[in-house]
Amino acid sequence: MTNPARKRPSGTLVLLGLVGLGLAFGAGMYRIFQPRAAARTERMMAGAPTTTEGRVQAWVEFGGPIVLQRLRDARISSQQPWIVTHTVGAAGEAGDVWGIVSDELPRDLVHADGTRVVVTLPAPRFLATTVLVGDHARSVPRVAPGDPPPDASELLLRIARYALKIQIDDIREDIEGAELVIEVEPRST
Repeated sequence: MTNPARKRPSGTLVLLGLVGLGLAFGAGMYRIFQPRAAARTERMMAGAPTTTEGRVQAWVEFGGPIVLQRLRDARISSQQPWIVTHTVGAAGEAGDVWGIVSDELPRDLVHADGTRVVVTLPAPRFLATTVLVGDHARSVPRVAPGDPPPDASELLLRIARYALKIQIDDIREDIEGAELVIEVEPRST
């Protein structure tokens, strides 16, 4: 049984006290750490490259992993980690799948070449005979058996340009005179 004569603090006052304490703590942390962060940013800005080639090299260092991830996101599905250029087979049946394996893309597929960021992809190859599943599967071109196959390298370039459109546009805007170029290695015979 509670004593009616004993007063408890108002819930509103307790809430206001907690909010005030939280704001004061945050403001104190900001005053302590903000000068350090500003100094670190100043050092980074002072040490940043000023030439186009130097800026492109820095872009490759920081943007290369993003390019790799964007290409890996262009896969058919996690069960079929392929960037598929086309399939060969009758509609509704398993077909021969052509493309590249996104999980096998090397970390160094992006490199600087003067004022260009170059993305070098492996040549498309036969991957499997199967039915594609997943949302990306609907947009894969299918070639009937006996029909001439499309240029798989050109299809791969289109897919890569679509996947990297943001990066292609951003580097042109961010670094004057720079460009992102996508190449496909020649197919080995």
